[in-house]
Amino acid sequence: MSAAKNGKAAKKQKAGTYVQVERGIYRYKDLAGEMTYHERPWIIGKNGKPARTYKTLGLNFTRQENLNAARDEYHRRRTEVANDRNPYEGKKPEVNPPEKPTVCGVIKTYVAGNYPDRYLKPRTGRTLEGEKSHCEALLTHWDGQPWDSITPTSWDNYHEQRILEINGKEAVDAWKLAQEITQKAGTPCAAEQPRGGRAVDLERNTLLSAYKYSFRKGLITGNPVAMFPRFHPTTAVKHCREFKPENAEELHTIAGLLFMAGLEELAWQLLFEAYTGLRTSEVLLLRIDAKSGEPGYIDAQGNMHVIRLKGGINPFVHVHDGLKALLKAHAVWHALRHADNPYFIPGKIDDQPMERRALAHALWRLRSKIGRTIRSHGMRAFYVLVRRSWGIDDQVIAVELGQGSGAGLIATTYGDVPANWRNGDGPKLNWLPDPAQYAWAEFQKNGWEARKE
Repeated sequence: MSAAKNGKAAKKQKAGTYVQVERGIYRYKDLAGEMTYHERPWIIGKNGKPARTYKTLGLNFTRQENLNAARDEYHRRRTEVANDRNPYEGKKPEVNPPEKPTVCGVIKTYVAGNYPDRYLKPRTGRTLEGEKSHCEALLTHWDGQPWDSITPTSWDNYHEQRILEINGKEAVDAWKLAQEITQKAGTPCAAEQPRGGRAVDLERNTLLSAYKYSFRKGLITGNPVAMFPRFHPTTAVKHCREFKPENAEELHTIAGLLFMAGLEELAWQLLFEAYTGLRTSEVLLLRIDAKSGEPGYIDAQGNMHVIRLKGGINPFVHVHDGLKALLKAHAVWHALRHADNPYFIPGKIDDQPMERRALAHALWRLRSKIGRTIRSHGMRAFYVLVRRSWGIDDQVIAVELGQGSGAGLIATTYGDVPANWRNGDGPKLNWLPDPAQYAWAEFQKNGWEARKE
């Protein structure tokens, strides 16, 4: 029907009536004289029988006032019927798929969960500090990448970036140049490989834990990190036994260097770690004002009460002769230097212990004066060395160190024991050198006032 004929017919149409204008299309004129277009399909009525009703021909059943648009909608609906589809469902609104979690989101979910372990328990102590540090490093490199887009190749790229950050571009370039020169000459490269492989492996472990946590929570459907390469071979891992003093004389010489450098607190920390076998964080918990059951308290049986971290056993340390002498000298020094701080190893902040990494950094700075690398965790190995030298069984030493895993881990970490040592023919090393060689001897002689730089 032409627009002119439709207009003339509409003027003659009575208000409140439907008039068929062409096949399947009806025009309705309301009481106000407005025209709309409808169809009249068969439907199932309320009584369950076929019935006819008028349905607007507007898109998604909106009001339709244009005949051409009504015609298009009518034919669309007939096409849907021909294809065995319901034309009256209307056009469903487009639903944007949910955003895929990102690598950054996976890490932040792990952080928000307080760095949970495999049992979903929050991590604590040194492990917690490590996880925080690793997440900070990871978040500087991973941002909006989808969680499943990272590959072993992208992890290789991450490794290269971290090596540059840790060593600096000049050091890395120098190492690459040395490699090229030695390869052309057909000789092995003598230049030391840039550090950082072990650090990246630890960051990989953290990222793996973060992915496991998000997978467990149903946020992701896989864990590609499990396929990522490692960069620090287990054969290159150095154990604490490689960084320990070999006898009491060397131990007190190293502590003496710390005293003379004005690092008195760290000198005492070194000696307490060596004489107790406690970890750094466990030594830093010791308090002068401790009560029974608290770290630092010494009971009538000659045992110092301690707190074991990492799920350790045996909350006691026996006060042997070396530790007894150390406690006596330390008590005098502490009363003179830090009477207001309750911790054995006072920090720079009032009522707080020393910062955990301070001793490690100091030993690294003094390595040229010491003549080799000595590390804080090497003091635990010194304790094992002295005890083994007296023929003490590794199982007993494991308990003394608070290790519930037994003698197996002692052997793995601290090496094998010479056969004659097991039979009591060991060197029977002393805890203390001659009194004149005590690390604190000069300070004690001068009333703890002499402080050399």
